[in-house]
Amino acid sequence: TSSGAQSFPTSSGAQSFPTSSGAQSFPINTGTPSFPNNGYKNDRHYATMQSDWPGNAESFQVPVWYGENASDPSELRVCPPAQSVFCYLEDNHTSVVGVREVAARRGAALACVTVEDVLLPGNTVEIAPKPQGETPGCHKAEEVESSRGNSIGPRPLDPRDHAHPSSVYHLFAYPAQSNFSGRKYPLSWVTDLPSGRAHLRGLEGLGGAWLILLDAAAYVPTSPLDLSSSPAHFVCLSFYKVFGYPTGLGALLVRRDVSHLLSKDYYGGGTVLASISRQNFHIAKPLLHERFEDGTSPFLEIAALVHGFNTLHRLAGSMEEVSIHTWSLARYIHHHIRDLKHSNGQPVCIIYCDSDFEDQTIQGGIVSFNFLRPGGGFVGYSEVDKLASVHNIHLRTGCFCNTGACMRSLGLSSKKVMENIKAGHVCGDDVDLVDGVPTGCARVSFGYMSTFSDAQTFVEFVKECFVNKQPQTNGQLANTNTLPSEVLSLNTLPSEVLSLNTLPSEVLSLNTLPSEV
Repeated sequence: TSSGAQSFPTSSGAQSFPTSSGAQSFPINTGTPSFPNNGYKNDRHYATMQSDWPGNAESFQVPVWYGENASDPSELRVCPPAQSVFCYLEDNHTSVVGVREVAARRGAALACVTVEDVLLPGNTVEIAPKPQGETPGCHKAEEVESSRGNSIGPRPLDPRDHAHPSSVYHLFAYPAQSNFSGRKYPLSWVTDLPSGRAHLRGLEGLGGAWLILLDAAAYVPTSPLDLSSSPAHFVCLSFYKVFGYPTGLGALLVRRDVSHLLSKDYYGGGTVLASISRQNFHIAKPLLHERFEDGTSPFLEIAALVHGFNTLHRLAGSMEEVSIHTWSLARYIHHHIRDLKHSNGQPVCIIYCDSDFEDQTIQGGIVSFNFLRPGGGFVGYSEVDKLASVHNIHLRTGCFCNTGACMRSLGLSSKKVMENIKAGHVCGDDVDLVDGVPTGCARVSFGYMSTFSDAQTFVEFVKECFVNKQPQTNGQLANTNTLPSEVLSLNTLPSEVLSLNTLPSEVLSLNTLPSEV
């Protein structure tokens, strides 16, 4: 669809919607692989699976992952797979996490993993160790047991080979770059997981073939992506995030060799060769994009993409240059606000970053943070957002539709998030602190049109509004950060005071103030 494909396939053929921006002629195999109706039974730690592999029938056990309270059946996070598994990285946009609803409805099992669960040969962790203390998300599964004798990696099954009805597919979804922190995840996972060079902790004993869904929406606006070296089976992106216009237009790129796995139930205008109203009969169009694009395509918006690409190339040059430019701006801000101190020596902010911002191959042009008061308490992100607006600076605040990365960075457990929800906090509101603990943070991100002046302006804004300076001795007011937090918090003011609409228009108009002011 023109909205950019926010649902992706599992082996059972979950809905997927490529846009006309990827309108290539894909060879279609109308045959759909069939899957055995595997039964399973639950016990405390394992589920016994019956699977008919070519030549023999075997049973093996797969792990059951529990949540924070393993004694409560309602905390079960992953069920034994009857057919296939949809596995997603905790650090994923909500639009990707939402795929699990479609996958579960189609009979797939669900698994949420952290970056530490993506293991390379030798069972070594590729990136960074887990932070100390509680780690949200799925807990480590028990060791996989198999009647085959040894724990095995992903079955080396060619997705194009459907000679055997037991062909099982699993889908692993992860972002090329986190939209929360700007962390870049290895593109090598695209080939390492399907080939068996890497595996997912706790899922080593699954047979079948792994397909990869690469979320490139936060990555491609500022970084080059070469699909010849990173041939993900499915890649989703948003043109709005690249150009800022047109909104609601994206693409799902599908590799030809797995396009036959996609299926859909609904059909609309322009997607059929023939249809009979009086009979349950229709013939779908043979090309993939024609079958999935119902109705009139947004051709005016699609035509605008040409101008967007031309403008980007004319103003910014290559994507390699854009990547260096945006990363350098974010690095400037990171290094400057990282070292800021209040007059009492306490840090001004906490930055949520998994690197030291010295390598652009693992870090993009995003800085996420929370400001601290001299006493160590947090400044709510709603207050930061309002002050930034006064200074003509646009920030993103909250969890940025990435609750997994947000919970991990802020140290929030699922129980704490549920308590916040019960207290009335929901996505998009101004409840930035609950019992003094932040529910989100603020984020600065850069695009190809951003300038060094933008970065400098933000740093000066931070120094002016959030760094506590020594109190003045000449009778002047001290820095506003010396005021009690309840005075600074806009949420404590009556709504009629907060509403600018209650003020006379001449007061609101900055043009009526003297130039000196």
